[in-house]
Amino acid sequence: IQYNKQDLPNCTPIEELRELLNPNGVLDFTACAQTGEGVFETLKAVAKLILLELKKGGTA
Repeated sequence: IQYNKQDLPNCTPIEELRELLNPNGVLDFTACAQTGEGVFETLKAVAKLILLELKKGGTA
C-alpha cells in the first residue's frame, strides 16, 4: 500500500490510514509524488515481491 500526498497540510495521519486501510499490516509506504519521496522505495518493494513470487512458481 502506498499512502500518497503525505506532504499536504491536511492529510490524514498515517496511523489512521494504517488502521483503516491496512488492518492486516501488509507492507506499506508513505509517499509524495511531487517530490518523489517514497515513490522509488515503493516500486523497489513491489518489484522484489513480484520476483519472489515468480521464483516460487506463482503467477504474480
